[in-house]
Amino acid sequence: MKIKDLFQDRSVLRHGIYIYSKDVAIEFVKTCKQYNIKILGIDALFTSAKGIQPSMDDSVDFTAQNILNFKEINIYDYAIRFLLERDPKFLFEIVINE
Repeated sequence: MKIKDLFQDRSVLRHGIYIYSKDVAIEFVKTCKQYNIKILGIDALFTSAKGIQPSMDDSVDFTAQNILNFKEINIYDYAIRFLLERDPKFLFEIVINE
C-alpha cells in the first residue's frame, strides 16, 4: 500500500493531485518518517476565485541545492517545523519519492 492511499479519505483531490490540510500534512510527514519515504518538497496552495493557486513563498523544494544543504538536516523534522509555521488557510501537496 502507498502512503498516499492511507490519507486518501482525508485529502482533497484536484487535477490528480492529493492536497491536505495543515494538520493532515503534518501527520503525512510523520508517516513518511516512520516508513522512511523520502520527501522531495512541500507546495502550499490556497483557494481563490481562479481555483487553487500556489504560494511559492510558502513552499519548499528539498531537492534544490541552492536553498540549503538538506543532507545535513533531518528533512522530516524540518518539514514538520515548516508546516507548523504556515498559516492554516493553506492546503499542502507533499511530493514524495515512493
